[in-house]
Amino acid sequence: MSKLGDISEQVAVRERLQCKPFSWFMENIAYDVTERFPLPPENNVWGELSCPGKSVCVDSMGKLNDYIGVYACHHRGGAQRLRLNVEGEWSIGEHCFIGQNGKVHVRMCIQGDKWIPKGEWDYDESTKLMKSKALNQCLQTDGHELVLASCDSSNVGQQWKWNHV
Repeated sequence: MSKLGDISEQVAVRERLQCKPFSWFMENIAYDVTERFPLPPENNVWGELSCPGKSVCVDSMGKLNDYIGVYACHHRGGAQRLRLNVEGEWSIGEHCFIGQNGKVHVRMCIQGDKWIPKGEWDYDESTKLMKSKALNQCLQTDGHELVLASCDSSNVGQQWKWNHV
């Protein structure tokens, strides 16, 4: 008997129905799943992105089809638990952030029928800048709004810190 208890009934049902192992499903039915939806690259940073000089954190604001903003840091994750992978994809769940028209917009990470886990973002630990490489602009806040602007490491509204939550 296994640690699960007596599972002989379940084994008998599996044999009677001629069930195939999960590996058979992955090889014969979902053979293209890892090609279409590859595992994302390793995270570079994960947690909340705070602007200590303005006492706010980047927040998706629950708007997963619009643009993101800033809100008081609550240290509970949720709409403030973000990740930036080593390929520059900045996201929350399956929603990725892209710089567009001076703001950071949210879109599904799946493009067409594939998840392409690469993005435009770079975080520089030494300057504390969060930069869109596509636009050559940096995140900036005045404590109320989140925008993209010309990079200036002396601007406290552009100095960001990743905090693990």
